[in-house]
Amino acid sequence: MLVLTYASIDTLAWAVFGNSIKSVRERFVKFCDEYLMKCGNLECTSLELYAARCSVVHNLGWESDLSVAGKARSVFYSFGTDNPSLAQEAYDQNYPGKFVAVRADDLLDAVESSAAK
Repeated sequence: MLVLTYASIDTLAWAVFGNSIKSVRERFVKFCDEYLMKCGNLECTSLELYAARCSVVHNLGWESDLSVAGKARSVFYSFGTDNPSLAQEAYDQNYPGKFVAVRADDLLDAVESSAAK
């Protein structure tokens, strides 16, 4: 589900910005800034979503080059009706500034809404 969601964001970013922005990272982040983040209830940044995309698509994992370098928090996901706030508090106490919660359903809703725009 996450791979398809991130592939959808990549596709939408290319559809909107096409060849005007050559860099996948720049195109992805710009699309998120201008569309996706305005359509959803996400507590992460566009760059953190890009880092999460890289970790899921390229490694099927949770860590990306950006998160290892300290340039983006690693995303952890909750699904369904799960409220990730308790897990976020635990991560913040034990690993401050390293992780951010994203409800997968909120991400999917944001992708659907941004596609409609």
